[in-house]
Amino acid sequence: MTLKNIKLSVHSKLKKLAARLMQLNSVVITRDVDLSSHTFFCKDLPHETICHNSLGGAKSKGVSGFLVYGPYVEILEATTYAVELSYLTANKKGKYAGKFDINLSKKNNEGTFDFVKAEESLLNFTSTRIKNSTLYFDSSKYIGYKVEFRVFVEAGVDLYAFQIKTQKVSKSQYDQGKKDSMPFQIEHQNSSKDYRRLHYLIFRINILLTSLITKPWVIIQYPHLLKKSFLQNRAKAFDKIYARFISWVSSIDYKNGEEIKLPIRLDHLPKQVKSQFYNNFEVIKTELLCNDRDGIHPMQLPSVCFNHMPRYKNGLYQRVWTKDMVEEMKALAIHREDYSCESYPESVLQHYTAFDKINVKGKRTMVVGSVSPWIESILLAYKAKEVLTVEYGHIPYNGESIKIIDPLPLNESYDIVCSFSSIEHNGLGRYGDPIDPMGDICTMNEIFDVLVPGGIALIGIPVCKKNVIVGNGHRTYSKYYTEYHLFKKFKILDTVAYPFGATEINYTKNKLDWQNQPIFILQKM
Repeated sequence: MTLKNIKLSVHSKLKKLAARLMQLNSVVITRDVDLSSHTFFCKDLPHETICHNSLGGAKSKGVSGFLVYGPYVEILEATTYAVELSYLTANKKGKYAGKFDINLSKKNNEGTFDFVKAEESLLNFTSTRIKNSTLYFDSSKYIGYKVEFRVFVEAGVDLYAFQIKTQKVSKSQYDQGKKDSMPFQIEHQNSSKDYRRLHYLIFRINILLTSLITKPWVIIQYPHLLKKSFLQNRAKAFDKIYARFISWVSSIDYKNGEEIKLPIRLDHLPKQVKSQFYNNFEVIKTELLCNDRDGIHPMQLPSVCFNHMPRYKNGLYQRVWTKDMVEEMKALAIHREDYSCESYPESVLQHYTAFDKINVKGKRTMVVGSVSPWIESILLAYKAKEVLTVEYGHIPYNGESIKIIDPLPLNESYDIVCSFSSIEHNGLGRYGDPIDPMGDICTMNEIFDVLVPGGIALIGIPVCKKNVIVGNGHRTYSKYYTEYHLFKKFKILDTVAYPFGATEINYTKNKLDWQNQPIFILQKM
């Protein structure tokens, strides 16, 4: 039996033992659980940052963000609780591993949510030993709120979150706990010590066996693979060192308010700015540099545009709109024909479905971010009273049916605002827009401001299981971030899923699937 098989066998037996112990302690997580005595297993709770289930818990992968959040249990009684997180860290980077907090939310009369952070505590490094972090919480002020326990992990830290235990405590215990921050004891958890020892044992054995397993025969049989791997790793290492050097030099010269030359790789940004992109997102492919200021790729344009837009020698198209091009696409939209570009198949059909759900006729409409007037043509076909396009840079247009400006006209109001595959680019500098880590949030706030009360916004963005930024190309949003951050001020009325005809939005695991863009129909509350 090979060493690999031995490892798999031992790991399988340990997992079975872990399953038996967890069955002793497990309680089904529902929204109606009794917080007076309950255990939430972190592997069963939602995750915002990239992670995987390991050793019976949720393990981070070095990316900052909320490793665990939830479970949104409604508070029904006024009492005092102690909430304890069991965790360990496998490395040490920075001053703290992260933080553990209690967040509360409640829907107000306007249809939006009020958020309150009740308690929080910094998480220290544990040197691969399981430790506890305890928060003491008084629910008397928060009847009707939904409670959320959150574990935030810092970038570069490998943190395992195992379980969050809640226990009702007396007033004296609460006062003493707030004073001393002493951990409490769960009386009903008879096997908690065995549970912790098991996790520690599995963790140690997993590290040991992983370090022992090698495959020298692969190197002997295919020596060129070793050389190729070495060259690739060396190139990546040098690129990483160079990126850090550029970022360090930029941080010396950079001054607040100074404009950054565009386009720029995210890992070449001054460190004061770069760190802000990692707050809520996993940043991948930092070496990617997209520059769409100098022309439009044919895949981004409907084939109708090829006969009307000038083309550069490099094959890209110049952003020039003509009256004939708009009229031709408007005629196609009147007959509900699909003239979608190659990059976003059936996106035109998605918009037909979305516009059928609202009233466009006679409305003042706005399109935020547009390389070609395909959405504008659909609005004209649906007899919109006015169509305004907001886009970075000057777009020549010889017609009168569309007005083009830059930037947003905050002094005017519109009934409908549309944006497809634009919000996720804002602030990354790809299209010549200024670098802004909160560019997408700021744009949604500006859309909210220009809408009339009860106005409608149709927003198409790429969605995924996790929040991801792909180089300076685009962002991809998780369900939680979409609902509670990006569209926080809006009410989601309906959606049009991708691909066209799907009944539900697919929050895919594929971080690079930028074509997966459903349309959210939002209303200003």
